[in-house]
Amino acid sequence: MIGLSIDPATHGCGAALWKIQKQSGALVSMLLAAGYVPNTVDGSDLRACVSAAEAVIEWARKRLVVPCSTCNGSGNYNAPYGDGTCPSCMGTKYKPGEWIGALVIELPQVYSRGANKSKGDPNKNVLPLVMVDAALTALLSNAEVHAYQPHDWKGNTSKPETVEEEYVLTPRVKERLCSEERSRIVWPKSVKHGWDIVDAVGVFLHHAGRFKPFKRFARE
Repeated sequence: MIGLSIDPATHGCGAALWKIQKQSGALVSMLLAAGYVPNTVDGSDLRACVSAAEAVIEWARKRLVVPCSTCNGSGNYNAPYGDGTCPSCMGTKYKPGEWIGALVIELPQVYSRGANKSKGDPNKNVLPLVMVDAALTALLSNAEVHAYQPHDWKGNTSKPETVEEEYVLTPRVKERLCSEERSRIVWPKSVKHGWDIVDAVGVFLHHAGRFKPFKRFARE
C-alpha cells in the first residue's frame, strides 16, 4: 500500500509518500519522498483550499509513475488520478499498492484556553487548514483516512515564532528515519516550509508507531 501524509496549509503543504506493509498486525513503512508543495492560488477561500489539495495530488502523481494494466500507460500520464482512475483510458484496474490507499493528516485544533490558546481568528487561521484536509480527503475517495490532532502526536510542541529558533521536532523526526529515507527529503530554501515537511513526516511516523520516545540508558 502507498500512504500519503500531509501538514495542511493554504499557502502550500508539507507532504510525504510512504510504502506500507502490514506484518503481524504492525505497520512496516519506508519513506519514498517528502517535500513542500506550494499552492499556486493565493488566499484562504474555498478555491484556494481545493487548489492546495490538488497540488499535493499532482506532486504525488509525478512520484508514482505506474503504467495502467489496461492501456499500459500509452497516454500522456502513467500515474492515476486521486481516485485510482487512469487518466489515459479512465480504467480502474490499478493493482493494490500502486496508488494511495492511506491518507494520514494533521487535523488542526482550536485551543480556547491555556498556554496553547489559538492566536488570532480561528475562522481565518484554522478553518482553512481543515478545508484543505477535507478537499484532499474528497480527492482521495478510495483511501483510508487517519486524522490526528497536533496534541495527539507532538504534545504541546509548536512551531517556532521566528526562523532564528530551532524547531525541536526536526532532529527528533530525522533520528527516526534511516539514512536512505532522509536522503529522499527535498528541503526547500524556506525554513518555515521545512517545518511543514517535518510535521508531515512526523504525523505519519506517529501513525506507524515510529515516533515513540527513544529509551535512554545511562552510560556505565
